[in-house]
Amino acid sequence: MAITLAREWNSNQAQAGSHKATRAQAPPQYPQDATIVRSDAAWSPLGTMAGLGWVLLSPSSQRPFHKRGAGVNSALVAEGLALLEAVKSGTSEHLKTVVFESDSAHLILSLKAGSCIPELYGVAADILSFASVYDSVVFSWISQERNTQADRLAKFALNVSDNMVVDEAFIAFN
Repeated sequence: MAITLAREWNSNQAQAGSHKATRAQAPPQYPQDATIVRSDAAWSPLGTMAGLGWVLLSPSSQRPFHKRGAGVNSALVAEGLALLEAVKSGTSEHLKTVVFESDSAHLILSLKAGSCIPELYGVAADILSFASVYDSVVFSWISQERNTQADRLAKFALNVSDNMVVDEAFIAFN
């Protein structure tokens, strides 16, 4: 029985891997006037701290953002909070057509399905609520390799341990 389950698991992993390779070869088609917003999170289970990073990519500019969060119970919730901050940023920037990209497959699948695991329910509901103001919104999974800028921003925010964040300004303690 255990050998059969292991074979099934290996078979499913191979199929998932080949499906990912197919997706990588054919980039998704987005609306031409869309702003792409990529988000990522870095999470520390020791102090339940999270670094949130996101970047707005338009044809004319790139705008990086980061924020540190406390009391975050899991890496998945951290990913959700990063995307929530990205969605909020897009609304304050008055964007109309937006593609939100994340390397968290669970998060993106939950948002697309409209049903999610209890751990993500509140964050997902907030994301969808804020996203309802856009004329056009797409949630899309991307590989970690394509999400390095948001990843670096999230890790930076998490590792700013000797600094205090005050209204998005950093004050270094000596």
